[in-house]
Amino acid sequence: MYPAKRVGLEDIILASRLRIRGGNKLKGSISVGGAKNAVVAIIPATILAGDVCTLENVPQLLDVLNFTKILKLLGASAEFIEDNTLRVNPNKINTWDSTDPIMSEFRASYYVLGALLARFNKAKALLPGGCNIGLRPIDQHIKGFEALGATVDIKHGVITVEA
Repeated sequence: MYPAKRVGLEDIILASRLRIRGGNKLKGSISVGGAKNAVVAIIPATILAGDVCTLENVPQLLDVLNFTKILKLLGASAEFIEDNTLRVNPNKINTWDSTDPIMSEFRASYYVLGALLARFNKAKALLPGGCNIGLRPIDQHIKGFEALGATVDIKHGVITVEA
């Protein structure tokens, strides 16, 4: 049996290989943070809920905070009730128009289109923005809306979808 040795990142970087000698039980715990790419798809889905939604393990990142602002602009209440627990009440959402300038501040903003379309039979949003690493095409989303029978119109940076 080998005594436990703490290995630092510097040791791993400098080592030409890493040898792991088994035979010892692993024990301990880690916390796995919430995934931004998952939560930015889940938050707009709350628009379709018939009641309050409580989302756990939600990272408080800029895109998430922007989505809570968007929900509030639509009429919902959205607030962190604990560090990583978001409560959304979509019952008072009263508009299908989500063209506030905050929409163009991040890439996933257009995710509200599908939920608003399902709820109101029409939706309007700004084209996404948010990063400088290249274009973020949404053509597959548009093709999906059209395949489901919706009409899509894009003019002057605004997407309007009706079904």
